[in-house]
Amino acid sequence: MESGYLKLGRFGRAPIRVHWTAPLGAFVFSWFRFAPAAWAAFVVLILIHELGHAILVRRFGLVLESVDVHGFGGVCRYHGTPPPLRRSIIAWGGVLGQAALLAIASVVWLLLPPLASPIANDIVHGQLLDTFLRANLIVMAINLLPIPGFDGAEAWKLFGRDGLRAWWQGRAARKQKQSAPERGGVVRPMQPRRRFISNDISEDILENTPTSTKRPPPHMLN
Repeated sequence: MESGYLKLGRFGRAPIRVHWTAPLGAFVFSWFRFAPAAWAAFVVLILIHELGHAILVRRFGLVLESVDVHGFGGVCRYHGTPPPLRRSIIAWGGVLGQAALLAIASVVWLLLPPLASPIANDIVHGQLLDTFLRANLIVMAINLLPIPGFDGAEAWKLFGRDGLRAWWQGRAARKQKQSAPERGGVVRPMQPRRRFISNDISEDILENTPTSTKRPPPHMLN
């Protein structure tokens, strides 16, 4: 136990920790009912949310410090200052992790019939699946609120002026720069090539060249 945290494992070099207040938060979020399976499922839900952030943090080459779960939710700690676009993508990582869990839980809920044992049915359907479905959606909605302290404060910027639109405009500008001539170069249209000998005397180079400077055609030179 370190500073009230219990280390569960590591993600890369970063510790995965659960604070002693996490069960209390799960108890409150389950509406103060005695449901140990729901409490454990809620901790797993928050852990998956934070791991979603952590995966993108490492994907962008930032230094992951720790993945923590506590009574008020969780936090993914990392070092570095990513640009606004990457910061917004990292903010979406938690909700994307929850969305993957929601999809799996939905398939299980559709395919798994009610169990014969009332106790087992309550644990699986009433606690585990209920947390991974209903509570999952509530946590997603809360996290996406555009309020400082929630993921939504950064996540929704992905669709703002400095988000995908700025990235797309920058990408188009870079492609245009690569296809343009080098800086300082001048592009001039090529003049039409004049025939060496023309049927029109006025256009015949040999006829219009002074006799003293006339030279035979290149194929006639020795």
